[in-house]
Amino acid sequence: MGKGKGWHKESRRHSLARKGVKTVQPISKLNVDRYMGRWYQIKAFPKSFQVGCKKSIAEYEKKKGYINVKNICIDKAGERFIFGKAYTLNKGKSKLEVDFVGGRIFTGDYWVLYTDYQTALIGTPDKNSLWILSRKPMISKMQMQKLEKIAKEQGFDISRLR
Repeated sequence: MGKGKGWHKESRRHSLARKGVKTVQPISKLNVDRYMGRWYQIKAFPKSFQVGCKKSIAEYEKKKGYINVKNICIDKAGERFIFGKAYTLNKGKSKLEVDFVGGRIFTGDYWVLYTDYQTALIGTPDKNSLWILSRKPMISKMQMQKLEKIAKEQGFDISRLR
């Protein structure tokens, strides 16, 4: 990897690890085919682009060399969409880089921290973003507690979840 944006991210992760900051650990292997499809956002750290959303949905479709991403925000005016492409970064395919602009200039990390392919916990290595997703619009209290526990063990401040 050259000294572009990806190099900077990797360098920052290593320096955080040296300072004793617990690094985020994605699952060892993601079955991309099973992960494809519709996911409902159950809880997440609030994001500015989701202001006013009553419901957020993500849809993933496998393409040759990338994953097509469609994020849907349902608000009082109807539906808003944003499209992107995700690229796997590791052999286990659990670390993804998502590009919503094009050209892979401005990208975001999307690491799968847990999934049973019915629910998923997604986070970023800097711990500034966290999503709890489900194939259904609601999950049980027990499953929510399980996902929150995993997030907390990974060093996320779960009090930020909304």
